[in-house]
Parts: sequence; structure tokens; C-alpha cells
Amino acid sequence: DDALFLVCKLIFRDIGRTGHTVIEQISFYFKENLLITFQETPKDLFDSIKNRIRQGKGRIRRSKIDYLFYSLVDVIVDHYMDVLDTMGTKVESIDNQLMKTLKRDTLESIYDMKRDMLYLRAIISPLKEIIIKLQKEEETQIMQESTNIYLKDLFDHVVQVNDSIDTYREMLASFIDFYMMLNSNAMNEVVKTLTIISTIFIPLTFISGVYGMNFANMPELTYKYGYYIVLTVMASLAMFMLACFKRKRWF
Repeated sequence: DDALFLVCKLIFRDIGRTGHTVIEQISFYFKENLLITFQETPKDLFDSIKNRIRQGKGRIRRSKIDYLFYSLVDVIVDHYMDVLDTMGTKVESIDNQLMKTLKRDTLESIYDMKRDMLYLRAIISPLKEIIIKLQKEEETQIMQESTNIYLKDLFDHVVQVNDSIDTYREMLASFIDFYMMLNSNAMNEVVKTLTIISTIFIPLTFISGVYGMNFANMPELTYKYGYYIVLTVMASLAMFMLACFKRKRWF
């Protein structure tokens, strides 16, 4: 009853190996003058805190265990923001790619990013409620009143992270709409081109059909220059229709 146990997610970029985002669980057990952390891997992200403790810099040496706990969680939230900055750069690159070329790989990248954003939000959002409960925690008296101002600042950072995630999700949703619009426009251009070609060939097909009926009483069939005249008429008709379409800016 005199201790607190907290579980949250640690998210960071593994720069040394693959450069991918790593998500693992981190647990805190702390009571008066005692703080124990449990991580899934030996990866140490708290070197800056350890150095401050060794060198006696800052408030950590002078403050109680609750401030040390705040400092560790603050590092975790800072890594959240670093990961989001990296994902924000990817979102911008997708935006630039959409404006240049239309590829199916781009749509897959958008859906992957949107899924990752949704997963991150599900991981990070509970931290807001945890911080609120810590500010109101009175049973163990571990969290001092003087630390609440830092917890409020930490809460603001978590809210900022969640707002950034929501913003990126909205951008990705708009990218999907924009992709569909570009795809629809490209399809419309194809249909318009085929329609123009079909429209040009309709009267040409009619003329060739009339003179292909092979009736015995068709004077044009015996005319010496009838073939060339028909070809000239068909070519002139096609050019006339193309000129009309060009004038109406249909292509």
C-alpha cells in the first residue's frame, strides 16, 4: 500500500542497428526513496539522467524520488516526440510523392502510416490518464505537491503528442482522398481519349458500312476515282472533328 506500480510503453528509434521504431514495455515500481525500472531489453535510454545524478547537476540529487520518476517519464515522452518527428518527415515525403507521380506503392505507404499512427495513439493516450491520477494521488504521499507543476508540463507534452498524431492521421486521410481523386482523374482522361477516338470512327464506320453493302445498283462503286474520293472525305471528316474537339479543349 505504500508503493506505486506503473506500466507504459517505451518507443524509440533504433539508430544503431536497423533504424526502425522499437516498441517495448517499461515498468516502474517506486516508493519513498526507492525506484526500480524494468525493461524488456538492455537498451538504455536514460544515460542523460544517470550522468546528471553522477555529476550532481540539476534538481535530481536535491529532490525526492518523485522528481526522478518524473524525469524518467519525461525522457520517454521526449522519445515519443522524436519518433513522431521522424514519422512527420515520412508524411511530408508522401505528400511530395503524391504531387509528382501516382503509384500504388504510395497508397500502401499511406495505409501503413495510418495504421502506425492509430497504434501509437492507442499506446500513448493512456499516459494522459496516468498523469492525471498521479497528480491526484494522495494515498501513498509519494508524489509531492512541488512535483505537480512538472507533471502538468509533462501532461501538456503528452497532449501535444496526441494532437500531432491526430493531425498526421487527418493528413493521411486527406492523402487517401487526394489519391483517389487523382486516380479518378487519370481514369477520366483515359475514358475521354477513348471516347474521342470512338466518336471520330463512328461516321467513318458508317461511310465504310454504306459502301460495303455490295448492292448491284451503286454508281459510286464503278466510278474511277470513287475510292480516292471516299478516302479523302473520310480523312477530311476526321480532321474536321479533331479540330472541333481541339477548339472545345476536350484534349
